[in-house]
Amino acid sequence: MAPAPGSKMYYQLLVRIYQGRRFPLITEDGGKAIAFECRFNSETLSTDPVPFTPSPTFNTELVWEYGAEKHRSLKSEDTTLRLRCVLAGGEVGGTGARLVGFVLLDLRAAATVAGP
Repeated sequence: MAPAPGSKMYYQLLVRIYQGRRFPLITEDGGKAIAFECRFNSETLSTDPVPFTPSPTFNTELVWEYGAEKHRSLKSEDTTLRLRCVLAGGEVGGTGARLVGFVLLDLRAAATVAGP
């Protein structure tokens, strides 16, 4: 579907996070909560912290909006998104968060789905 004349085309990058599996128990530093954070297009988003268990459940989405020019560059370049899992000892994204692990997502493989 083509955009209406005069309207700007924009895209949304949607990352859904459901749950984790087989997280190691970390007892040092008293980690009581875990969260995910990610930076894209100069904007950092994070999930709400959830209680730290071997199988934490997040059931959340991180969504960024960007323009058509950025979309073309994402599809042509080797662009990855680094989704960080942190042990929240303080504010997520702050100095109190300790890295537990991360996942790299290749954005060239992301599907483009037409909106309503």
